[in-house]
Amino acid sequence: FDEAGRFSEGLAPVKISEKWGFTDKTGKLVIAPKYESAMPFSEGLAPVRIKDKLLFINKTGAIVLTVPFTQTLGFSEGLAQVELDGKYGFLDANKKFVIPLKFDNVGEFSEGLAQAKIDGKCGFIDEKGKTAIDFKFDKTQRFTEGFAAVCVNDKWGFIDKTGKTLVPPEFDYAEPFKNGLARVRKGDASTGKSGMIDKCGKFAIKPEFDYLGSFSEDMAMIIINNKYGFADVSGNIAVKPEYDNEKDFSEGFAAVCV
Repeated sequence: FDEAGRFSEGLAPVKISEKWGFTDKTGKLVIAPKYESAMPFSEGLAPVRIKDKLLFINKTGAIVLTVPFTQTLGFSEGLAQVELDGKYGFLDANKKFVIPLKFDNVGEFSEGLAQAKIDGKCGFIDEKGKTAIDFKFDKTQRFTEGFAAVCVNDKWGFIDKTGKTLVPPEFDYAEPFKNGLARVRKGDASTGKSGMIDKCGKFAIKPEFDYLGSFSEDMAMIIINNKYGFADVSGNIAVKPEYDNEKDFSEGFAAVCV
């Protein structure tokens, strides 16, 4: 394959000769490469593009929805984020607008809430489009395990679903919690070091990697001296950093480049 995405629901998008299709875990093409772009399956549907048309297909490759929008993140918790003319909203599987196109940006729903942006400030909305957490942050990440990373004045911390601060904003970058840990960075993207904190804000894995990704199947991508490998949940190197590039583990597999 020329490129490969992550496995989700048993299939992964792959690129062959400038077209995208889907393969199973044996490497067998189950949906022929005929799309200009393709995203992983979510809730039984995958967003794909043919020319200027945005479609949702099922696992047989049959077209389930044709939508007149510019982009989508796919379905999450029964709703799909869509964008048209710079405004974002959500529709359901019946192409019915549940939340109208009125936001400057939105993320996918997670744990009943979605990130949204209006007039340069970010907050969270519920599944009816009502404000759940006020629009007062510079940036946000999705909710996982009851926590969401938020950024104020270039510093990241974590809040709960009421908007209460659980971990003060003291990091230069932060990602969502997974398995009780969240990746954070001290310092800028080029020279800073990454580690993992627990839900009390204490370091469970010391910030000593040039890059440390979020955990996927108990493995996190690491970069040391421009080489890629994987660390386990204790911070020990599980796969030696020797690859030129790689993607996260998904359903037992990780794509690597040498």
